[in-house]
Amino acid sequence: MLFTTVRELYRTDRQTVKAINRQLYATLDTETAIDNIKRYFVKGTEGKNSLVYDLGILIHDLKGNVYGTLNLIITDTFLYQQEKMDSCYFKDKLQSYYIDIDNRQRELVSIHTARDIIDYIVNELNITTLEAYNIKFDYEALNHTYQTVTHSKTEFFPQECELMDIQKMLHSHIKDNKKYRSFCIKNGYLTKHKVPRPQEKAEVVYRYITRNNQFIEDHTGLRDCSIEKDIMVWLNKKNATYKTTSNFNKYEWYEVEMA
Repeated sequence: MLFTTVRELYRTDRQTVKAINRQLYATLDTETAIDNIKRYFVKGTEGKNSLVYDLGILIHDLKGNVYGTLNLIITDTFLYQQEKMDSCYFKDKLQSYYIDIDNRQRELVSIHTARDIIDYIVNELNITTLEAYNIKFDYEALNHTYQTVTHSKTEFFPQECELMDIQKMLHSHIKDNKKYRSFCIKNGYLTKHKVPRPQEKAEVVYRYITRNNQFIEDHTGLRDCSIEKDIMVWLNKKNATYKTTSNFNKYEWYEVEMA
């Protein structure tokens, strides 16, 4: 493991990463509070009205080997937006965050520092592919958080990075997969559409690939990164195709239909 703290990250240089001799990826996951509740429930705008308080980062290769992890708490939201924190979906988990901070299992950083960390990973370590499950949400939420704090239109992500949506990659692979459809029908993992479709929630997909119907997604940043990484590794073994983009504004985001 190259790093598990911000200090260790900054002690890691490009030559150390290059010596691994494998292409590495950075999986991201965020947990958020609602910024503007009226706008939040307009379809497609959730990320643009969310403030990030938990950011997980996991560095790995396509075989699933993990080389670095960061478990970050964004202070601008977590400490200084208490009223907004009352709106977060997983408010019942917040006490465990304080325990983890005391035990040094999570690090408190500003959104400015989080942006510097991503920039260091992309530009100094040359790990340029950033991925997430439904990355549209994480991309927009991190942008909105940074722009809210800085009162600017500056982007959170460096221009040199490439974004990849694991869910978009998954959808292309399983949309006609009879085994996955049968699994969802058998277990009731169907959407609420007039003609129900197999759900594509990360939790459901992880249950499918691990054959563990008891699995419950943790809904904390770094732990969710781990299952998203496993889904990507599984897709790679299945030779699923994927695309990345550096032109975020013109990216053909996958419209998520989860429930």
